[in-house]
Amino acid sequence: SFIENSIPSMEAAFDYGADIVEFDIRVTKDKELVVFHDYLLDSRTDGKGPVAEYTLEELKQLDIGFGYTADGGTTFPLRKTGIGLMPSFDEVLQRFPDKKFLIHLRDEGEEIGHILLGKLKTLNEEQIDTISLYGNDPSIALIRDQYPTMKALTARMMKRGILFYSLVGWTGYVPDSIKNMEIHLPIEYARFLWGWPHVFLKRMKGVNTRLVLVQKQG
Repeated sequence: SFIENSIPSMEAAFDYGADIVEFDIRVTKDKELVVFHDYLLDSRTDGKGPVAEYTLEELKQLDIGFGYTADGGTTFPLRKTGIGLMPSFDEVLQRFPDKKFLIHLRDEGEEIGHILLGKLKTLNEEQIDTISLYGNDPSIALIRDQYPTMKALTARMMKRGILFYSLVGWTGYVPDSIKNMEIHLPIEYARFLWGWPHVFLKRMKGVNTRLVLVQKQG
């Protein structure tokens, strides 16, 4: 078994042929970026409280497999298998310098955007081209100001881009609001897009936009 947001799980995904891997980032107490999904450590690890109250070094002492159970808490088969496996953003990119990633900024506000922007500025052009983002509007806007062609997604961008395209797509015009985007669309709505599937996908490829179809939950 592999634990989400860990380097072994990413290695497995790429080994099985994944074109792109998604991971989550949060800001630590010492203003680093750590790869972790939840705001609180409690349900998944042996730590307690918000991620932001721990330094990166403290977080790396935790067991990220501690809280996983498939039988309602009767057994926890991954306990003690995830000690030290919570990676930093830097470690992921150092381990996979040429792989594609979709990075989810899990914190709100601009701070995470400023810290990530600082990290991005240390990367070469080839690595920048492997990265796409989604998260809160202020942080994504901050980063896109410096990297305008980086694929990105926020809820506001999604609504604006799809709405505008639905109004004008029949003409063949592709609005700026849907360019350079990472679109995540429930699969049942895809058929309502002008030109779906072949014409639409060709148009999106031409404007550096990637569509990910999302299976309806439940």
